[in-house]
Amino acid sequence: MIFNIYAAEGVNYSDGLPRCEIEINGYLENCPLITDLWSLDQYSYQWKNALSHLYARKVSKCMLVTDVNKMHINTALTFWALYAAGELIYIREIFIKNPGVEKVLDPFSIEEYIYAREDDEDEDIFDSCGTKLSVSEWTIKFEDIAHLVQ
Repeated sequence: MIFNIYAAEGVNYSDGLPRCEIEINGYLENCPLITDLWSLDQYSYQWKNALSHLYARKVSKCMLVTDVNKMHINTALTFWALYAAGELIYIREIFIKNPGVEKVLDPFSIEEYIYAREDDEDEDIFDSCGTKLSVSEWTIKFEDIAHLVQ
């Protein structure tokens, strides 16, 4: 299995904005990195710090922030949540309005902002045709993050 996350300079994109590129088992997503509050180095530091604590099993879940910004009234946060379960890691993309952004760099205090993985599984959410929807989730092996923390 494959897992990678890195910040790419904006010169590779037509809008010139820097990007977060994340790859999960062949799924590739890129999104602009808003640098009003954080620099590219701060995003990269947060990712490595969070993954290091997860890999050392000091925490059971962590977030990889891909968008932290201060709007005129509200603060918003978009991140990939990683949940460790034995030798597997489950990954979901999550959006939160008005988080405690100052706590994001601390992997111990930020854990409280990541909902338990099971909380989403109990909700019954249906589309317009009555089909039950599920949360998009990827799975990787625990060892797949080793190269990002060494």
